[in-house]
Amino acid sequence: DGRLQAQSNLSFLSVLTSPCGELVKLKVKDIPAKLPHILNLIRIIWVNSKFYNTRDRITALFRKLSNEIIRLCSGEISLDRIFDGHINLSKVTLQDCIECCQNWKAHFARAAFIHT
Repeated sequence: DGRLQAQSNLSFLSVLTSPCGELVKLKVKDIPAKLPHILNLIRIIWVNSKFYNTRDRITALFRKLSNEIIRLCSGEISLDRIFDGHINLSKVTLQDCIECCQNWKAHFARAAFIHT
């Protein structure tokens, strides 16, 4: 039974490999355009998976995606650039990060609303 569950979970989660792999290669300002596709894939897993459709597992998956978006944004922000006087470039980067997180929040809220 455990083997069957693991195979099913692997099968469903493998659809996220390519889109999430693309996500980590993008600039922060380009991330929001990819989020609807990833959210749709997670929703497909949620609706169709026999074993991965629990609230705890889907919440953990969303939390991992949120943490990855935060990590990508944090990686773009350079305190050294800010303190070296590159204020305008740093402001653009910070604004891109803020917009990325706001887009993630909006896309997530829309997906949650659709699902319920």
